[in-house]
Amino acid sequence: MFRESGDPLELIQTEDVHYKLGGLVLIIGGIGRNNADGKLVLQALAIIPTTMKLIDNACALTTMAAIWKPI
Repeated sequence: MFRESGDPLELIQTEDVHYKLGGLVLIIGGIGRNNADGKLVLQALAIIPTTMKLIDNACALTTMAAIWKPI
């Protein structure tokens, strides 16, 4: 990630990933903190409906939507 000035910004990023509603939805929440001072600089949330299709005895994710907002 880069600042508006073009200088790089080193982040510590974490994500929390869970299936909900019996596997019908995948929720991914992420945060990014400035490596220098630990301040929160971004949050992200993805809500992915897991419309599954059976392909060779395996499930495939076919639809995705995501929201990302820098702080």
